[in-house]
Amino acid sequence: MTGTMLSGAVSVDDRVLISPSGLSARVRSIHAQNRPTERGVAGQRCALNLVGDGITKDAIERGHVVLDPDLHAPTDRIDATFRLLATEQKTVIQWMPARLHHAATEVGARIVLLGDAIAPGGEALVQLVLDQPIAAAEGDRYVLRDTTAQRTIGGGKFLDLRAPARKRRTPERIAQLKAHEIGDAEKALAVLLETAPHYVNLTAFARDRALTEQQVQAIGDKLGVLKVAVGQNVFGLSATVWQRFEQGLLAALKDFHGKNPDLAGIGLEKLRLQLEPRLPAPAFLSVLQTFVRNKQIGLEGAWVRLAGHEVRLTIGDEKIWHRVMPLISGAERFRPPRVRDIATVLNLKEPDVRRLLKLLGRMGKADEVAHDHFFLRTTVAEMVDIIIDLGVTSTEGQFLAAQFRDRMDNGRKVAIQILEFFDRHSVTLRRGDLRRVNKHRLDLFRRTAETATADNSNSGRESSPVGRPDFKSGRGRESVLGGFDSLSLPPSKMKDLAR
Repeated sequence: MTGTMLSGAVSVDDRVLISPSGLSARVRSIHAQNRPTERGVAGQRCALNLVGDGITKDAIERGHVVLDPDLHAPTDRIDATFRLLATEQKTVIQWMPARLHHAATEVGARIVLLGDAIAPGGEALVQLVLDQPIAAAEGDRYVLRDTTAQRTIGGGKFLDLRAPARKRRTPERIAQLKAHEIGDAEKALAVLLETAPHYVNLTAFARDRALTEQQVQAIGDKLGVLKVAVGQNVFGLSATVWQRFEQGLLAALKDFHGKNPDLAGIGLEKLRLQLEPRLPAPAFLSVLQTFVRNKQIGLEGAWVRLAGHEVRLTIGDEKIWHRVMPLISGAERFRPPRVRDIATVLNLKEPDVRRLLKLLGRMGKADEVAHDHFFLRTTVAEMVDIIIDLGVTSTEGQFLAAQFRDRMDNGRKVAIQILEFFDRHSVTLRRGDLRRVNKHRLDLFRRTAETATADNSNSGRESSPVGRPDFKSGRGRESVLGGFDSLSLPPSKMKDLAR
């Protein structure tokens, strides 16, 4: 494979990847400037002898790029500037077809206007929707020709390789693109941090601009950026935005406790949607862990509360609870009596028992699996572990209600009620008689200490060894936890926040 080294370096025996095809290869030998060498650097014309599975003459096409495997993330939707040549006879209209030429790549494209129609000689922001993904970098130049590839229409510069398909014309989005137009990385980052949504994925920012880790670190230190690590991705916020977020978080919790003194806390997702900036769910959970370590807030499963807030039972309710708890724990925890039976056994009024157990449900100590049938939260967590084990050991990760019933050593009716409870909260997904585990909701009822910490996002590196890199920001990211509030979203991906 031959071409010009645009950035970075490559050495013999390096593991590389062909983009956008995704083929992996090893560099067997290198010729630079028509001479054998052990290393090729930016600016040289190089020929790489590549070996690997699927690496054939027919597998590599004109326009393919050799790069570091971590930098492979082709894009088929790009926001860019575009200047229409004055010699053109017609204006550019919405969804106009064209041929895009970028480096040695030629691909079909559609032009999505982000403003008014572009008259001959005019310049505007556009979104380019490509027929197939390409490898590119922010700031790269491109040319558009007509569909016959015989007449040049115009050209421009790539601004954002991660262009959204929705809300692409909003004032906030246009402000972001104006920031991306700034060539100087430090100035661009400073403007982006002060532009909605007021946070920046620093890992994607570095990769899209072909910046080294050292360059990004220096820029971040100079701007005083506060960093939130989420797996191998790092989000950045300005000191002003961080302070505003902290004040908003504590004020929201104080207001919630004032209006709901008998509740253990506010649901994670509801709280996240109330605050600005509205961080992605994994980053939000990571930030909350920082406040937990600073003893400013408490985080218990699905609930967030101020550190000093605690829901307490009255003396009378406490006495009743001490009598009720042995009946729904221990050996009978998987088959606890219903409210009426508890009231009969303890000679208590049925409404009093029901009120107490519902209060304990709001405190996060019990769950009403079926009408008037309450289980301890620790028992529900234990049942979640059972269905996880069933999912692992069963064929294709699916299990029957009978298998769950046998593991619980319980009756079919109660087992079905429990599984339907998990179905309602999407912990299990049912299809016919089979169920499978929804891994994205496993932490809903499990203990906080059991939450997962893994994140499979890709890390940023220096610029591509051969060719300009096209970088990954969306693929491989954590699934966004979403849903309702009262029992929503326990922490699942928590990492340290580093300053």
